[in-house]
Amino acid sequence: MKRIIKRSILLSKNKFFGSFAALLLLTASSGLVLAQCPPPVITPSGPTDLCSGQSVTLTSSAGVSYLWSNGATTQAIVASAAGSYVVTVDDGAGCIVPSDPTVVTKFANIPQRPSTIVGPSKVCPGETWRYTINKAKRAAYYTWTLPTGATSGGLSVVNTTDTIIDIDFDVNFLGAVTMSVIANNGCGVSAVRNKSLYRRNPVKPTVINSPDFTCPGGSYSFSVPFDPGSDTYTWTYPSGASISGQGNDTVMITFPAGYVSGSVIVVAENGCGTSNPKVKVSPAYAANPDSIYGPTSGLCGTTQIYTVNPVVGATSYTWTAPVGSNVSSGQGTTSAGITFNGSLANAYVKVASVNVCGSKNNRKLLVKGGVSISSQPADVDPCRFTQATLVIGVPGSGISFQWVKDGVNLVNGGNISGADNDTLTILSADAADAGYYYCIVSNSCSSPLNSDSAQVTINDPIGTPPGAISGIDVACAGTLGQAFSIAPVAGATSYLWTPYHGATIASGQGTTAITVDFGPSTFSGYYIDVRAVNGCGVSDSTRKWVRRTVSVPDFNTVPTVACAGQTGVVYAIDTVPGALSYNWAVSGGNIVSGQGSTSIVVDFDPGFTTGTVCVSATNQCVTTADRCENIISTPATPGSIQGPGNNVCNSTQAYTINPVAGATGYTWTVGTGASINSGQGSASISVNFGPGYVTDTVRVSATNGCGTSPEKVKQVNAFPAKIPSILGNAGPCANSTGNAYSVNPVTGATSYSWSMFPGAILAGGQGTSAITVDFGPNDGIISVAPVNGCGAGYNTNLRITFTCRIAGTSQIISVGLFPNPATDQLFVQQPADETVSRISITDMTGKTVYVLEHPVAGSDGIFNLDINSLTPGMYLIELNTGGNKFNSRFVKE
Repeated sequence: MKRIIKRSILLSKNKFFGSFAALLLLTASSGLVLAQCPPPVITPSGPTDLCSGQSVTLTSSAGVSYLWSNGATTQAIVASAAGSYVVTVDDGAGCIVPSDPTVVTKFANIPQRPSTIVGPSKVCPGETWRYTINKAKRAAYYTWTLPTGATSGGLSVVNTTDTIIDIDFDVNFLGAVTMSVIANNGCGVSAVRNKSLYRRNPVKPTVINSPDFTCPGGSYSFSVPFDPGSDTYTWTYPSGASISGQGNDTVMITFPAGYVSGSVIVVAENGCGTSNPKVKVSPAYAANPDSIYGPTSGLCGTTQIYTVNPVVGATSYTWTAPVGSNVSSGQGTTSAGITFNGSLANAYVKVASVNVCGSKNNRKLLVKGGVSISSQPADVDPCRFTQATLVIGVPGSGISFQWVKDGVNLVNGGNISGADNDTLTILSADAADAGYYYCIVSNSCSSPLNSDSAQVTINDPIGTPPGAISGIDVACAGTLGQAFSIAPVAGATSYLWTPYHGATIASGQGTTAITVDFGPSTFSGYYIDVRAVNGCGVSDSTRKWVRRTVSVPDFNTVPTVACAGQTGVVYAIDTVPGALSYNWAVSGGNIVSGQGSTSIVVDFDPGFTTGTVCVSATNQCVTTADRCENIISTPATPGSIQGPGNNVCNSTQAYTINPVAGATGYTWTVGTGASINSGQGSASISVNFGPGYVTDTVRVSATNGCGTSPEKVKQVNAFPAKIPSILGNAGPCANSTGNAYSVNPVTGATSYSWSMFPGAILAGGQGTSAITVDFGPNDGIISVAPVNGCGAGYNTNLRITFTCRIAGTSQIISVGLFPNPATDQLFVQQPADETVSRISITDMTGKTVYVLEHPVAGSDGIFNLDINSLTPGMYLIELNTGGNKFNSRFVKE
């Protein structure tokens, strides 16, 4: 069948191409010229970029027969595989023409994100630029999204299979925008790739290169560094000047006659706009010196040095002296010597800066021949026995000085130095040096001139601390702006306040009145101290304690026993400093009077047995913890009775208890055969145990004026203490002999009484601490009790469980167990030639914890026991065969 179908298709193809060949032959032989045959058109039903599992229907334009490149002969095919599809159509009118190929792509995943967009980031309107990306994996085509003012082929959103796009920028492009591209296929779209675009505005020129000075009538070159992004440069120049080379990065500017100073400005331009301007001031002359430095008075007949700071661009300096005076040195430099004549009045010293263009103006300084006082002596207030200094400022040289105190000219010597100088020094000021001082100054050109008076005041340190600090006595944490003050202290110029423990000064430091903020503190209050201050020192301090907390009260009267229904019982505490009131609480009674004070009166309830009296103190800030006392009526039951509990046969023993709160006495009771020798009524007694005493109790109760407590009881035995344990093999073999068992000696025991179970024979050692035992076929319990002159004590038992059986003298039969130790399952090997009817497990106390009746073993004679419910420890297991018992041990983990 397959061969027939294939042959039919082949015949059809041959027929199709045979018709096409015949048509060509007919055309060639007849010489006819046929019109060009239009190619068929393939119309897809949807996108031709497919994802896994998708397909597209490709439909050919109409004809009479079709042959697709994949062998199909229908007008429409379903394409689900990637490839290039072509259809050749016979239109029945002599045209047999192939179509253009239709490409179908197919993908399993969305496309890879496009690579970085390559192309300029800065562009201008009117420009066209090319942008490219690398081909993205799995991309069928790309979608470009362009910003406002940018298009490609007139479109702002472009779908293309190409990785290259040319973009036109128009006048609407403003810059600082983003273009993007994504890759597409039938499975979806990739992540977006963005590129930021900006207008390529021209850059402001960084510097204008030109001479520092441009002289009147001169021509000078001005230039800026060339910027490839700028198309032209526009220069602006001072009024009256002319330019050549406008539009270039270098121009020549000619400055007019009389030019002093102006600015040259340049901007860069391109298709995107104009840059910010770059400005350079272009002066003709160097600037004037900023100031002339030198003396200004008392100058007649002297030579003085005057200086200026260097001026940028100046090549020399021209100095001019007052009329009648001369420049004696330094002409042309920044420092010149001026010699003044002997009759100098008011005049000027002048200097001008000189550069390549010359000089234009000068700087001048007013000078005087006579003296003048530039700074007056000031008041001083030295501390006693310290140095004091008075200074007068008089510029110039050749000046005479005379200091005067209270109208009397001073002379050097003793306590005075510098009486004829500009600085007067009092070497060690004392009360006699207090007063008013002034200075007389003169020179050869002027009459004497008196300075202002300056007062000298002698200070002593402050000898006494400030008085008491006024203000609140209690402050809580968080209290703000509290006022504290002191009276003024004689001689003080300031006050030094110091807060402690979380207090801070909010205002007023240095004065007699402050405000204080109180913050958190771990102390019970805050300290504030203050000292008086003057130029000679600091006084001792005055301190104020501002309380925050108060102490827990202490009882001074506290009856600890009160009978039921008792009235008028007084409880009192010591007064707590700073407390405003006291909070009392009584359980088991009622406060009759005194609540809030340091003393209360209490009536106790008719049924009162025990209770408490508690009290706390409080102030504005805190309430203390309670101070409590326990109150009882009848005493509590005494604690444990200390003394021997065994082996008291025919002896005298001491018994004691700890004192019981509130007890005034104790009542002791002993058993038959015993008597109290001494101590009745106290916390300790001596007891005589006679030969008739066997076992009984010692009892004690506490008493006071309100009643008697319950008794405390101690069991006391005449015989020795119970033996802790029997030492020996608890799992011997049945029918074994000579098994050794023993106990550690017990204090007071004179012998030991051993008991055997049926079938066990005490072979030796009865009455001693060590015995030997012969066992029969049955197991059981061995017991022993200590014995003294008053009898036997309590029995101690050992459970004997056979783990093997002795038959004759050599055969040993035991139970096989595995694993051992075991965790959750225990496997038991049945004894050979035995039929097991019962399995039991016993713990080491002899308690049966597991029983399995009528068990059935596996084919291998092994029983599987679930032991999950057993607690960890050692166990005995017994297999009963009816006539025999087989035993062993195992450990449960």
